[in-house]
Parts: sequence; structure tokens; C-alpha cells
Amino acid sequence: MFIEEVVSKIWGKVSLDYQEEYNKALLLDTGSLYNAVIRGIETGAKNIGVFTSSDFSITSLATSGCPHCNRGNKFSGCSMCDYSSPYTENLAKMNALKTRDPELYAKAVRYSFDYVRGKTPEPSIFELVTGYDCLNSEEFPDEVFKELFEDNDLFSRKPYKYTFETRASSINPDKIKKWKDKLGKRVKVEFGVEVGNEWIRNHWINKNITNDHIIDAVKTISNEGWESNANVLIGIPGFTEKQAIAVFKQSVVWLESLGVNEIVCSPLSAKNRTLQGFIKENLNGNSRLVDCGIVCGDNTGMPWIFTVIEAIYSVVSENPGIAKKIMLSNVNFPLYFDKVRQVNKHMSVNKAIEAIEKFGEDRDPGNLFEARKELHKDKYYNEYLEFIEAQESAGNIAETILNVGSEVAKTLWPESWENKVRALKEELKSYEDT
Repeated sequence: MFIEEVVSKIWGKVSLDYQEEYNKALLLDTGSLYNAVIRGIETGAKNIGVFTSSDFSITSLATSGCPHCNRGNKFSGCSMCDYSSPYTENLAKMNALKTRDPELYAKAVRYSFDYVRGKTPEPSIFELVTGYDCLNSEEFPDEVFKELFEDNDLFSRKPYKYTFETRASSINPDKIKKWKDKLGKRVKVEFGVEVGNEWIRNHWINKNITNDHIIDAVKTISNEGWESNANVLIGIPGFTEKQAIAVFKQSVVWLESLGVNEIVCSPLSAKNRTLQGFIKENLNGNSRLVDCGIVCGDNTGMPWIFTVIEAIYSVVSENPGIAKKIMLSNVNFPLYFDKVRQVNKHMSVNKAIEAIEKFGEDRDPGNLFEARKELHKDKYYNEYLEFIEAQESAGNIAETILNVGSEVAKTLWPESWENKVRALKEELKSYEDT
């Protein structure tokens, strides 16, 4: 697919660096390799324990990495995601250790938890303890499950509720039953949907997850008495603000119809080695994309703050009850707010952030409606509306994808971009808005 080639190209140097580190790791004896992994875990500890409080904690486990992102030592994962590039060296060592000695690999994964949380600590009420794709045996072989949940307890007592992350395609009844036997009945399973439109999800986000995967995952989780958390994006790489709002609304409405328990929203952010980051870094002076507002200086690669409010409003104004299912990502929203404040000093931006934060706390649509009404009186909001109107020249979603994809291809493959664009046009023949 076009997008897979794009992501592979963007991640090309990382793939080469990873392969070099992996080959070097294989030359070490097992003891030295394990010690090198442990040193890497300790060095990167500040990025492992993400958030801890008495009510809610997030602990990211050090593993061999996302199996979807790293396939055969070649990185080509989701186009909007970069959770891997800062850890390339230790991911390679962890993968080499897993190949060499799965039991030692499991001990290293356990060590990554103990190092940042302590041995069998007191749990928070809600504990998110996760790798990238916990139900995938490539990342979480039986040895890891045994080390974390069978031979030893993670906590001094069970938290009120566990959450872990996986991919919808990894969820099946046998694995859920196995985990349920150790974790108990109060568990949330979180998985990335990103968008409800299957074509966009796979041909533009590069997720490789079908609608059937998602439907089956929700049913399987529900049948075992667990809760499902689905992640969705506010903002799509290269899309206009209005297109992003429409896609978000369709995604949330669809997930609600499936019976998903909670919908975790994350705003797009221009991270390194992402499609939106590439557009910001390499196409910010592109006249074609400037004219239609796809690139707009420092705001490129993330939604306007007003778009976030309008996206949530588009859903809860028609179905206020759904507000209780909408959760704002504890990790991604604070990072997004920081970036918005850096590039935009308007007072209305702070007011909008406060309104979104308040909604995240109480999920009360009434407060959001009032804040939105006040923001509409602001001069800066009128500038936003003018920007939205200017973006109409980008065309519909299929036309926008083709235009953005063409400019990306010209930059990545200056000698052969026409062939890449022809392939994208062929893929777009199967695109549908629903």
C-alpha cells in the first residue's frame, strides 16, 4: 500500500539503526546481553513510569516493542504514531534477548515494572500496566505472562481495576479467559481504532485493523464480562479541520453502536517520524498545501483547539448521554495542550483548554456547551472560521488524500513519484465516506 511505503521510508534510518543494534546484541553472551538490557531500562526509566497517583497510575513496561510497528526488523507502523524511535537501541536488545532466552526476557520485562514502581507496591485504585500489544505472543510470550501474573504478584493486593492495551486483532476468547483467570473480573481492555472508516484506518493510518476485528473484539470482551476501551483520534494527518470533525463524529457514533464501554480520545500531534510530523517538517512551504490550509506554520500537524471542542460538541450535542463514555487521554491531551500554548498566546486558547479539561473531569456536556457559546463571541474564533472556509478548496476527503499524498510522494521519491501516486489513485477507487 502507498501509506506503508511512506511510513517505511520515513522510518528508514530507524530500521537501519535498529538492525545494526540487533546484530551487535546477538554477538554478546547471554549474561552480558541481559545486563545491557537492564542498563537500558534504568537509563530510560523516566519514560517508563508515565503517571502515578493514588487514584490512577500508568506504567509502561519495557518490551521488544510493538509487533505491528516492527515487522522483521523493519519499522512501518501506524502513520500517526511514534512511541518507538526514542528506544530503538534497547528495543533491539530486548528482541535479541527474547530470541536467545525467553525466560530472561520475561525477567527483564518484570524488572522494568519493579524499577519504577518498586517490588509489589501498593496499587492505585485503577492501574494501567501495559506493553504495546499485550495479547500478542510475539511481544508477550507465555514466559512474560507467567513472570508478571503467575509466579509473582505485581502488587501487594489486586487493584480495583486493571487496564492493559492490545490490538483488536490480538483479542480472542482463549486469551481473554487466560488473563481473566489471573486478573479477575474488573478489567478494561484498551485498543486502537483511531477512525471508524476502515479505508482511512488502513490506507492512511496504516493500522491493518478491519472493522470485523473491532466488532469481534468488543463482543469477545463483553462476553467475558470485561470492559472495552477504544482509542480514537481528533485530527487526521493531512485532513482539514472540518474533515477531522466529521471523521471523529462518525467514529464515536459507530463505536457507541457497537457497545464500547469507553471511548478514549487523543488529539493529533506532530511527533517525529509520523505522517503529520513529516508534513510539518518538509511541506510547510509547499504552495499547494499552503493555499488550501493543510499546512499552516506551527499549527501544522495538530488540530486547532477549537476543532477539539467542535469535535466533541458534534457528538454530545446530538446525544448528551454519550458524554459519559468519552474520556480524554491522560497522556496525549496534556502534551497537546503544552504544544498549543507554545504556538498560540490568545486568551481564548486558554479558555478553550480550561473548558476541555473541565469536560474531561466531569463529562458534563452542559458546561462545554456554555464555554463553546462564549468562545464563539471571541475575535480569534472568527479567524478560525475564516480558516475553515479557506480549507474548503482542499476538496473532499478523497481529493485531500490524493493531493497530500502526491506532495509527500514528490518529496520522498523525487525520481519516481508518479508511480507512487498512480498506486494511491488505484487504492482510492475503493474509498467510501462511510
